[in-house]
Amino acid sequence: MTSIPQKETLIVDGLSLRPILISDAPALLKIAEHPVMQSYLRSEGYTDSIETFIADYFDPQFATAKHWVILRGPQPHSEPIGIVDLYPTSPESKPKGMNDAMLSVGVWVHPRLYRQGIATKSLACVMEQTFQDKPELNWLQASCQITNVASRALLEGLDFKFYEAMPFRGQIDVCYLRHRHPTFAHAKITG
Repeated sequence: MTSIPQKETLIVDGLSLRPILISDAPALLKIAEHPVMQSYLRSEGYTDSIETFIADYFDPQFATAKHWVILRGPQPHSEPIGIVDLYPTSPESKPKGMNDAMLSVGVWVHPRLYRQGIATKSLACVMEQTFQDKPELNWLQASCQITNVASRALLEGLDFKFYEAMPFRGQIDVCYLRHRHPTFAHAKITG
């Protein structure tokens, strides 16, 4: 299993990203209860309880994953406005024929803060730190619903390249890959 380094706090353009704390759960639950977030979470399989979704962040079986809460400004104890995840890519979701070291990433922010660059800046910061800390890592993977145009644009803006569409829990997800060196990624994925 790939170990994932996690710095205490990352800072980028007026945002702080720090490791998730149990005390963040109420604020994250509040974000997850937003109707826009609920529509995405239901499609991800969290139909019973949004609390189940939040509890997964603290489940010991996911100890290899890293989660950064996104905060406005340098205040380490301000209320979270989103989260960035970095976790091992499961063998069943790893693209066919890819044997290189790979991690998966995800990001979400409160819907009232969409279109402010928060998700883009936060994900870019975690990606940069991850590639810096793990020189053996060449690939990051991310996926989203095919209908999630904003997430697709975010990934493409960060040099992720579309790899494949796949069924997932009654939906169609699109898989994107990002190589440490984006120009190499395009050649390898399309060539």
